[in-house]
Amino acid sequence: MTEAIQREPAFLRRKQVETRTGLSRSTIYQYIKDGAFPKPIPLGPRAVGWLESDVSDWIAARVKSARCGSGPAVVLLHGFGDTGDMWAPLATELAHTHTVVVPDLRGMGLSSHPDGGYDKRTQAGDIRAVLTHLNIDQADVVGHEIGRASCR
Repeated sequence: MTEAIQREPAFLRRKQVETRTGLSRSTIYQYIKDGAFPKPIPLGPRAVGWLESDVSDWIAARVKSARCGSGPAVVLLHGFGDTGDMWAPLATELAHTHTVVVPDLRGMGLSSHPDGGYDKRTQAGDIRAVLTHLNIDQADVVGHEIGRASCR
């Protein structure tokens, strides 16, 4: 019998949250004030942290994601100046035999438009956060143009 391994909650410090989200310190705290970002948890008299899972869920909610079909997962990543909608005809076909995930990359379409975080490592982290949020552990990834860079 296989037992599920439960991970301990992980905390992210402010700089890590800034890196993961591409948001500045002031924007993070403004979003918290507006109720649009997870609240930090006190870690000590002058230290706070955020649950990694809360930040990942926030990112996943901002990277608009369309999911359809069932079967092995495939992620379709669009190119520069485009949106996930470019994949509609292919996604419709693939949905007959696959779970299809078609996000809008950071800063495009309906995803968030932060000041930074447009490097391929951060973009890949965004996609990982979407897949984690959707409980998808493994997927084939198809990328077009800049979407291809996020695949690496």
